[in-house]
Amino acid sequence: MLQAPTTLTNYTTKDDRLKKQVLKLLGWDELQYGYFMYKAGRNYLIYYTNNDEFFIAQIERNKLFWNWWKTHWTLRNEAFINDNLNCLEQLHRETVLKLYIHTHDARILSNEIYPSGKVLGLTYKKMIGEVIKEEVL
Repeated sequence: MLQAPTTLTNYTTKDDRLKKQVLKLLGWDELQYGYFMYKAGRNYLIYYTNNDEFFIAQIERNKLFWNWWKTHWTLRNEAFINDNLNCLEQLHRETVLKLYIHTHDARILSNEIYPSGKVLGLTYKKMIGEVIKEEVL
C-alpha cells in the first residue's frame, strides 16, 4: 500500500522516496525514469523557447536549470502521489502511466512554470559570450 511521502523513512531525501514510489507504480527502472525526466526537460525547453535551438543549447548545459527542473519534478511527483494516493494501486498500470505523463506534460508546464531569473541570467550571459566568440572567429 502507498504511504504519504512524508511518512517513509528508508530513503535520504524526499526526491528519493517519491522516485521509489513512482518506479514501483510504473514498473520502471532508474534508466527509464531518468530518460523520461531528461526528455521532458528537453521538451519543456523546446516549448518554452519556441524551439530556439541556440537558446536551448545554452540552457540545457546549465546545471542551475537542471537543478531547478529536478526541484519542480519532485514537486510534481509529490502532487501526483498525494492527489491520487487512494486510487493509484487500484488502477491499471497503463492508466497510472497516462496520469504520470500528463502530470509532467512539457507543453502544459511551459505555460505554468518558469525558470528563475538567476537561471536565465547566467544562461543569457553565457549565450552572449558564445555569440561574441562566433562573431570574432
